[in-house]
Order: sequence, then C-alpha cells, then structure tokens
Amino acid sequence: MNQAITSYLNDTYLYEFKHWPDTIHTQQEALARGLNCVSLAHLIDKSLFGIDLPESLRCIELFYENPYYTTVNSVQDLQIGDLMFVAAKGEQEKIDIFIPRYDEQGNLLNGSEFPHMHIAIYAGEKDEQVDPLFIHANWIDKKVSLWPLRKFREYPRYEEIYAIKRIKLDLSAPKPAFPKKLD
Repeated sequence: MNQAITSYLNDTYLYEFKHWPDTIHTQQEALARGLNCVSLAHLIDKSLFGIDLPESLRCIELFYENPYYTTVNSVQDLQIGDLMFVAAKGEQEKIDIFIPRYDEQGNLLNGSEFPHMHIAIYAGEKDEQVDPLFIHANWIDKKVSLWPLRKFREYPRYEEIYAIKRIKLDLSAPKPAFPKKLD
C-alpha cells in the first residue's frame, strides 16, 4: 500500500470534527490535534499528488462541481486518492435542492440544511474479498481507519455513495475564489 496512505494508519491520528483544513495544515498538526475527514482528504492529496488545495474547500465545496475535481462514474473505475462521498440513504432530494448561501467573509450560512456527508479516500488497494479499501477519519472508530467498502453499508450515516471525485492533476488554469470558511 502507498506510504502516503499507510502513514496515517496508526492509533495516534485521532478524529476531531472541529479540525478543518484551515486549522490542520500538516501531518504533524494532525498528529498533535486530530483531524476530520476533509482535513485528511486535503493532507492525502498533498502527500500523493503534491497539490495544496485551498482551505476553503470543505465537504460541500468538494462535493459539488469545482475546478479541482472531476466526477468518477463508478466504483469499478477507482484510482488511488479518489474521494468517495457517503451519507444516509434517501438524501438525494435534499442534495439536489440545496443551494449554498455565503456571507461576505465566505462563511456558509445554511450548512445545516445540507445532509451530513462524509469523505473517504480510496487507498488504491482491495481486500481479500476484492472490496475496495478506503481510508477515512471517522467518529465511529474515533481515529483514522481503513475500511472495505462493505463496512460503510453497516452504518446508516455512511450507507449510500453519493459521488466519487478525482483530483485534476493539471491545475495550472486560474481557479475561482472559494468561500473562506464554512460552519
């Protein structure tokens, strides 16, 4: 397994919801203070691809169309580093009608209207049952863990896949500004 993935797989990287990409910039900070699934995605993209994403790219901004990621159509097409967005079953209608609203400072005003979404990162490997393995910082284990896809379906809040995104490796084009901070 890739070292960028395995370097997070020990009991010392703890899950801490409030530690977003604007507060966790390095593996050392994550080790000292904990991290959430979005911060882990940022750090792994940096380790795997050398790409520093804007801190303002949180779960909602990563999920919706943006200049940094492209949509992957199937779990069968996974590549290392792909982001999988999971949530409870039956949330598609809420996702479809959600329109983010931001204040002048870039703070999301209506984040509570968006379904609780979770990010897991494809580790580039499969288990003995040929199930894709995903690394994620999660509240269930209270740390960074490696789970096969089938395990997500055991937990109602992670039961359904809503999107898979792949980082665009050619990020030389100008990018629009994203909101500074989300709630």
